[in-house]
Amino acid sequence: KSKQKLFQWGFPEICYCVFCILVAVDLYVLGVDPTEKLPDNIAIYFIVYYFSIFLARSLTFQQLRWTCYLSNYVAVITCLIVFLQLISGSATFVNNETRLASGLAGNPISLGYVGAYGFLTSIILSIKFDKLLTKIVFFSLSILCLIITFLSATRSATIFITIGLMIIIGTSLLIKLKLIIDPDDD
Repeated sequence: KSKQKLFQWGFPEICYCVFCILVAVDLYVLGVDPTEKLPDNIAIYFIVYYFSIFLARSLTFQQLRWTCYLSNYVAVITCLIVFLQLISGSATFVNNETRLASGLAGNPISLGYVGAYGFLTSIILSIKFDKLLTKIVFFSLSILCLIITFLSATRSATIFITIGLMIIIGTSLLIKLKLIIDPDDD
């Protein structure tokens, strides 16, 4: 049964194939120079997206939940390290010392997305857990990640946070109004 689950075709796979066909048509049929339109690492995007679909299909819901927890911890730890670097004065700033960056590449966009992901997942976890101390810890970590995101000065990460918050608030309201079923209510 798990092999059937891995190789089934669903909506994400169809969207992925349509996207690949549209990219091929755009590049080769319309005669546009691919070096002018696509980033150098477009193949990596295709591989990572397809691997994500494959991974999501192969994991059970409980395993996927723990993968999400683990990815939250990685994002929060990264933001915590950058925040400690910021406090100690060893943080890297780029673009005339206006944008906080991290890593060997010094890329503020990557840091902005890690912070945004850490912020949104920490907000979700602070809503999900019942204990007050756990709520406070995750909410505090979300504020830390939000600070890191804003210091990276990445517009797209800020838009990601805005859209994510609207989805979180909307879903929470729908669950409270009992218009959708909470997956944790058994």
